[in-house]
Amino acid sequence: MTLHEKNEELMSDLMEWLNKPTELSKITIAPLSSDVSFALKRWKEEERERQFWGRTLVRCLCAHVEAVLFSLRCLTLSQTHISIVPLLPQEVNLLTDVTRPRGIRQNVQETFRLFGKVNGATVSIDYAAAGFGDLHSVFEKRNMLMHPKGPFDVEVRDKVVDTVGRASIWFEGALTSGLEQVSKHLHDEAEGLRAAQKRKT
Repeated sequence: MTLHEKNEELMSDLMEWLNKPTELSKITIAPLSSDVSFALKRWKEEERERQFWGRTLVRCLCAHVEAVLFSLRCLTLSQTHISIVPLLPQEVNLLTDVTRPRGIRQNVQETFRLFGKVNGATVSIDYAAAGFGDLHSVFEKRNMLMHPKGPFDVEVRDKVVDTVGRASIWFEGALTSGLEQVSKHLHDEAEGLRAAQKRKT
């Protein structure tokens, strides 16, 4: 099982446990994940079209990451009315996109933090890892591709594709870790409640 498949399973299990719909998330994220794999496959196979597929790969990964983060923020927002941990107004604004995150770094950090917060958990992610910096670099390259100011802005060298690979691995690993931490916390809380009920009976 790949990290992405594991993440889909964890996200599905967590959302099902919370009685939240999963279909919208699945039909949004799954095609984007497939696009990343397809673009990378074509980049490896079609040497004469490497620039095209390199640009496509960068854009596809960024779209996938943003879709996952958006889905996670939606899930977080849906839990606010049942959470015992209230969110600050500025935190709700981040979840609803009233306030836009300042770049991908804040987007990732705040999404994971708030997801943990509404579930009463502290999500610990390794933001010092090189892969987090790689993710930032990929988004910077995506912005250059979307708003080119010169011929070199649309060039995608092999090292950029390598950066995409490392960024993808880091993000999938961070997502796995975040989901597992929250899932374990909720499981432990539920077990604690069951144990307390048994002691009363």
